[in-house]
Amino acid sequence: LYPSAEEEALLDAALGMTAFEAENAYAVSFATLKKFDPKLVRTEKANIIRKDKILEVVESPLSLADVGGLEVLKKTLESWKNCFGEKARKFGLRPPRGLFLGGIAGCGKSLTCKGVASAWGRTLLRLDLGAVFDKYVGNSEGRIRQVFATAEAMAPCVLWVDEIEKSLTGDHEVTKRVKSTMLTWMQEHTADVFMVATANEVRLLDAALLRRFSFLFWVDLPDAKQREEIIRIQLRRKGRSEKLFDKDMPELVKLSDGFNGSGIEDWLEKALQHAFNLDKVEVESDDMVQTAADVTKLTELNKEEITEARNWAAEHKAKPASN
Repeated sequence: LYPSAEEEALLDAALGMTAFEAENAYAVSFATLKKFDPKLVRTEKANIIRKDKILEVVESPLSLADVGGLEVLKKTLESWKNCFGEKARKFGLRPPRGLFLGGIAGCGKSLTCKGVASAWGRTLLRLDLGAVFDKYVGNSEGRIRQVFATAEAMAPCVLWVDEIEKSLTGDHEVTKRVKSTMLTWMQEHTADVFMVATANEVRLLDAALLRRFSFLFWVDLPDAKQREEIIRIQLRRKGRSEKLFDKDMPELVKLSDGFNGSGIEDWLEKALQHAFNLDKVEVESDDMVQTAADVTKLTELNKEEITEARNWAAEHKAKPASN
């Protein structure tokens, strides 16, 4: 007999804790909510590493629904959700070992990392890889091994390495040793730690690292349909009614050509400020039209870099995150 979904979630939430720690976490959950809640148990477990300056527990209410576009990537992540449990293991299914998200800055890679942890009901650990490095010989390798030991104790979890290319490129001997330690762990670890790495400057990474991930996804600038979705998501997050913008939405989508997701968020902030300074009761489409020129278009700023990065994605057969 398999444990129920609720029982398995509670057991998974306490993995890596001592019996005493797990007992305390369950007691806190019951005393606080009058029930055993996996989320609260994971929060208690997260307190174990809160003083760690290399690993950070990221608590975010975001879900995959808060990520505009990237429908292929989101569908893939949803399909992986049930590939990690005991039933899947007994079936002989090997869970995905990791995900690499390369692409243009500000297009949803970090949001996806937060969303997948929430969708899977897992603790999200963000690794500051730069903080691993130490001037003393051997310390850096010891630190990265300790990071992985902590992540395994927190399993099941998502281990997020943001902008991985900034710390794992170069010919310095310490960098090489840390990278070698990391590659070995990625290949051999058996704990339920799902690594997600993001990178903007994808051309700096080598094949040895990329081969360790189950999938490579390429995250590009949003097209018209995706920009509309992102605009609507941002309006909802600001507590605004989408319907008030329906009539002018085609014009707003056209004006946002060349914006990344972060640019669209910044655009709405500028429109809100514009409306506020004019003592308007509410932000309107006209405020967005008036402030569109104040947002930087990446297609104008980094045209050559974007072209080279897209060529890299094609060469490495990275799967497009969007249709």
